[in-house]
Amino acid sequence: MLTVVEIRNGTLEADILHLCLQKYPITNRDLAKALGQRLDSVNLVLLQLEKRGMLKLEPLSDIWYVRLLTLNISFIGSNPTQRHALKHRKAKKKKLMKKRDTYEGVMYQ
Repeated sequence: MLTVVEIRNGTLEADILHLCLQKYPITNRDLAKALGQRLDSVNLVLLQLEKRGMLKLEPLSDIWYVRLLTLNISFIGSNPTQRHALKHRKAKKKKLMKKRDTYEGVMYQ
Protein backbone atom coordinates (compact mmCIF):
# COMPACT_ATOMS: atom_id res chain seq x y z
CA MET A 1 0.00 0.00 0.00
CA LEU A 2 1.38 3.42 -0.97
CA THR A 3 1.50 6.11 1.65
CA VAL A 4 0.96 9.71 0.67
CA VAL A 5 3.26 12.22 2.29
CA GLU A 6 1.56 15.47 3.28
CA ILE A 7 3.61 18.66 3.01
CA ARG A 8 2.33 22.02 4.19
CA ASN A 9 2.08 24.51 1.34
CA GLY A 10 4.13 27.69 1.61
CA THR A 11 7.09 26.13 3.42
CA LEU A 12 10.62 25.82 2.09
CA GLU A 13 10.13 22.04 1.86
CA ALA A 14 7.10 22.50 -0.38
CA ASP A 15 8.86 25.03 -2.59
CA ILE A 16 11.84 22.70 -3.04
CA LEU A 17 9.61 19.76 -3.90
CA HIS A 18 7.61 21.84 -6.40
CA LEU A 19 10.82 22.80 -8.19
CA CYS A 20 12.07 19.21 -8.17
CA LEU A 21 8.79 18.08 -9.73
CA GLN A 22 9.09 20.70 -12.47
CA LYS A 23 12.77 20.40 -13.37
CA TYR A 24 15.17 17.46 -13.56
CA PRO A 25 18.16 17.39 -13.16
CA ILE A 26 18.50 20.17 -10.62
CA THR A 27 21.30 21.01 -8.21
CA ASN A 28 21.24 22.49 -4.73
CA ARG A 29 22.71 25.72 -6.09
CA ASP A 30 19.95 25.97 -8.70
CA LEU A 31 17.36 25.50 -5.96
CA ALA A 32 18.90 28.16 -3.73
CA LYS A 33 19.08 30.63 -6.59
CA ALA A 34 15.51 29.96 -7.77
CA LEU A 35 14.09 30.28 -4.25
CA GLY A 36 16.23 33.23 -3.21
CA GLN A 37 17.45 31.39 -0.12
CA ARG A 38 20.91 30.82 1.30
CA LEU A 39 22.67 27.67 0.14
CA ASP A 40 23.18 26.30 3.66
CA SER A 41 19.48 26.64 4.58
CA VAL A 42 18.50 24.82 1.37
CA ASN A 43 21.09 22.11 2.11
CA LEU A 44 19.66 21.65 5.60
CA VAL A 45 16.13 21.12 4.26
CA LEU A 46 17.47 18.79 1.54
CA LEU A 47 19.19 16.63 4.17
CA GLN A 48 15.96 16.48 6.19
CA LEU A 49 13.99 15.43 3.11
CA GLU A 50 16.60 12.79 2.30
CA LYS A 51 16.36 11.44 5.83
CA ARG A 52 12.57 11.15 5.38
CA GLY A 53 13.16 9.13 2.19
CA MET A 54 11.56 11.60 -0.21
CA LEU A 55 14.62 12.40 -2.30
CA LYS A 56 18.17 11.29 -2.94
CA LEU A 57 21.20 13.57 -2.95
CA GLU A 58 23.99 12.64 -5.33
CA PRO A 59 27.07 14.65 -4.31
CA LEU A 60 29.76 15.60 -6.77
CA SER A 61 32.79 17.74 -5.97
CA ASP A 62 31.03 20.87 -4.68
CA ILE A 63 27.41 20.51 -5.83
CA TRP A 64 24.63 18.07 -5.05
CA TYR A 65 22.22 16.73 -7.64
CA VAL A 66 18.71 16.24 -6.28
CA ARG A 67 16.56 13.31 -7.41
CA LEU A 68 13.01 12.65 -6.23
CA LEU A 69 12.33 9.12 -5.02
CA THR A 70 8.59 9.40 -4.50
CA LEU A 71 5.80 11.15 -6.35
CA ASN A 72 3.21 10.43 -3.64
CA ILE A 73 3.24 13.98 -2.29
CA SER A 74 0.15 15.87 -1.24
CA PHE A 75 0.43 19.61 -0.66
CA ILE A 76 -2.00 20.81 2.00
CA GLY A 77 -2.96 24.24 3.23
CA SER A 78 -3.78 27.48 1.51
CA ASN A 79 -1.72 28.99 -1.22
CA PRO A 80 0.41 31.88 0.13
CA THR A 81 -0.79 34.21 -2.64
CA GLN A 82 -4.40 33.62 -1.60
CA ARG A 83 -3.54 34.40 2.01
CA HIS A 84 -1.77 37.63 0.98
CA ALA A 85 -4.80 38.85 -1.01
CA LEU A 86 -7.13 38.14 1.89
CA LYS A 87 -4.84 39.94 4.34
CA HIS A 88 -4.63 42.92 1.97
CA ARG A 89 -8.43 43.14 1.67
CA LYS A 90 -8.90 43.01 5.44
CA ALA A 91 -6.35 45.79 6.00
CA LYS A 92 -8.00 47.96 3.35
CA LYS A 93 -11.43 47.46 4.95
CA LYS A 94 -10.10 48.39 8.40
CA LYS A 95 -8.56 51.55 7.01
CA LEU A 96 -11.86 52.51 5.36
CA MET A 97 -13.81 51.90 8.59
CA LYS A 98 -11.32 54.00 10.55
CA LYS A 99 -11.78 56.90 8.13
CA ARG A 100 -15.54 56.63 8.45
CA ASP A 101 -15.42 56.74 12.27
CA THR A 102 -13.19 59.82 12.48
CA TYR A 103 -15.48 62.21 10.56
CA GLU A 104 -15.58 65.57 12.40
CA GLY A 105 -17.98 67.46 10.18
CA VAL A 106 -21.42 68.85 10.97
CA MET A 107 -23.93 66.31 12.24
CA TYR A 108 -27.47 66.50 10.97
CA GLN A 109 -30.50 65.37 12.90
